[in-house]
Amino acid sequence: MNLYGMPYQGSKSRLAEKILDVMPAADNFYDLFAGGGSVSHYATTMPLKFGTVYTNDNDKFVMDSFDRAISDGFRHENHFADISEFKYKRRTDPYISCCFSFGNNWRTYAYSREIEDYKRQYHNAVFFGDGAGMKRYGIDLKHLKNLDYYTLEMRYSQVQHAIREQSSTVDTIHLVLPHYNAFTRLLRLANIKRPIITALDYRDVVIKPYSVVYCDIPYKGTGMYNYQKFDYEAFYDWCGKQEQLTFISEYEMPDTFLKVASFDHRTIFGPVPKCMHPVKECLFVPKHQYDLLTYHLQHQVKVLA
Repeated sequence: MNLYGMPYQGSKSRLAEKILDVMPAADNFYDLFAGGGSVSHYATTMPLKFGTVYTNDNDKFVMDSFDRAISDGFRHENHFADISEFKYKRRTDPYISCCFSFGNNWRTYAYSREIEDYKRQYHNAVFFGDGAGMKRYGIDLKHLKNLDYYTLEMRYSQVQHAIREQSSTVDTIHLVLPHYNAFTRLLRLANIKRPIITALDYRDVVIKPYSVVYCDIPYKGTGMYNYQKFDYEAFYDWCGKQEQLTFISEYEMPDTFLKVASFDHRTIFGPVPKCMHPVKECLFVPKHQYDLLTYHLQHQVKVLA
């Protein structure tokens, strides 16, 4: 499965292809609540379907981070950020915010104090080829000759293999290095087709004719991502005034909207913290756009009751 955009809590990376497959072609595609930019990223790979991609989020720091990733601005990052540095720099350093936050929420530190040093030594082995510190945790990497000459990906694979072979208690916490996975996701964004990036309130974005609009709003009754407060009623009112075809991702919407698609998915937003929960993500359009939708899709999408 392809992954799109930056690592970001609530990202549609795993659903981007399904979501955009539902939508008709348009001269312009607007991703108004872009977050990590996963849907925008996928849209840029479809030049025959969407002429110009507009990526917007009201969090300027996140949009600047997305722009930096596209410009290959993370290529030379390699240091390990501890909890103190994270607290100090989480809203100024996107490498730290993205890679060293729990679940890529860009707010809280990824590692407990009990595991932090282990992750640091694991990091040193992968990023610098220095496996000496892993020995204190029972992992001897001396047999990996010329570890410092391996590529980053090869070192990660070799160190993981050594942990599996030598550790008496192999679990996910000790086997994976989440910030490495986040970092390589940032690198894969380098030099993708650049969308037009803005950091505005969704109501301030000027929507051009012949456009498709996508809104991945903060889901009602769940974690609010990086939004401190979201006015749902104002958003519903805004949708009711839109002339360009507007799709909204949510679990449920008021009866002034129509469900046009649904996808099985798993999320950490649920009753049990830090656990994955099966959910059904849905795609809606405002009811007044029903005729516009059926015209564009030529009845290929069944509107669900």
